[in-house]
Amino acid sequence: MNDSLALCLVAASTLAGFSSTLHAAPAPQTAAQTVPAQPPPPPPTDAERIRQLEAQVQELEARLKEAEADLIAAKERVAQLEGTPAPQPAGTVQFPILEPGDTITSVEQFLNTTRAHYTRDFPPVPDGADPVSPVALQRAVDKWVTATNRAWKQPLRWTVRVQRVERSGDDLIVTAQALNPDDGTLRGEPIAVRLDRIQSKRFEQSVNRTGAGGPLSGEWIMTGVFTPRLAVNMRRMGQSVFNNPPLVGPGVEFGYGVSVDAFAPVKPQATKNKTPAPTPAP
Repeated sequence: MNDSLALCLVAASTLAGFSSTLHAAPAPQTAAQTVPAQPPPPPPTDAERIRQLEAQVQELEARLKEAEADLIAAKERVAQLEGTPAPQPAGTVQFPILEPGDTITSVEQFLNTTRAHYTRDFPPVPDGADPVSPVALQRAVDKWVTATNRAWKQPLRWTVRVQRVERSGDDLIVTAQALNPDDGTLRGEPIAVRLDRIQSKRFEQSVNRTGAGGPLSGEWIMTGVFTPRLAVNMRRMGQSVFNNPPLVGPGVEFGYGVSVDAFAPVKPQATKNKTPAPTPAP
């Protein structure tokens, strides 16, 4: 019996050692076992998305400008082949072309004049000729804009028709449209001018003296100073979708200022050589 008990103890000890060996040894990897997958990349942040959208918008704008430039060049080429003048940009009003020293009678007239002078001073490059370098073009455009702004600043005396009057603090914003005093035809689009506190009081006094018609009736004389404010923008080399501000020519945007000195109603002229009414027969 002692021998049997000893054999049992030896067997139990052997099994315990073998069991601990099995638990300590790592399980061998088989060929079929796969490597754990890498975690997915984090989604782009809002700032990264905005940068991506801005890049896409810039690319689309560049393509649009190229398409607009190609369209304008194609129209000019077709006009040359057909022997007819190229169509003017939308909103252009045809006026006689002025020369420095002439009197500006409306904003549209000056815009049309600057466009004509730009085309004259910067003619299109002939086919096959070397294009002007961007640096040389910008230098020439800078000089042209400076000279134009200096040459065309002048006093103004326009006959206008008032369309709207709005108050802005002590000032008045008057929207008026220039017209031809000889035949009453309108000249260009309306413009808005500011009257300071003193000018506003004088304007209101003049309105009260004109009668019940108010400022929207009759004609007014607007005197002041017209100041050209053309600006260089070499990023605009062709007409844009909204064309605001208007484009004079490649690299030049249109602008102006009107400083009002006085705003007075036109005095009615007495009728001369009025034929007397016939005397009824007795």
